[in-house]
Amino acid sequence: MAITSIQNVGNITGEQVVFVNLESSGNNRVVDNGAFLSVGNCWVPWCDRGNQYAQHHIEIRQGTKILYAIWQKRDEILYSTTDDFNEARPVQSTGNNGKIAIGRAYNLVISPEEIKATLT
Repeated sequence: MAITSIQNVGNITGEQVVFVNLESSGNNRVVDNGAFLSVGNCWVPWCDRGNQYAQHHIEIRQGTKILYAIWQKRDEILYSTTDDFNEARPVQSTGNNGKIAIGRAYNLVISPEEIKATLT
């Protein structure tokens, strides 16, 4: 599988969020509202089965609530707003018919309504 990475996270949720990579804590960051912050070339964790999910995803948290969980499954970057592997949807992106092209570097913008990726 190709490595897909997140370089920066923009936060337009109205509140502070925490970016947590459950595979590598070196990417964890607090992102204030209105900020656009580097997350240090964060590789999106691969997770092909539900039994891998607990340790192989990224969480965007607001307080104790998980707004978005993000992971790579084969050739898709997926997210869930329910912290449930089986409730996954593709992360939307500019270009590539609205989907993330794996093996590339992206910036994420987090809002209360959606998560959106743009190429770096």
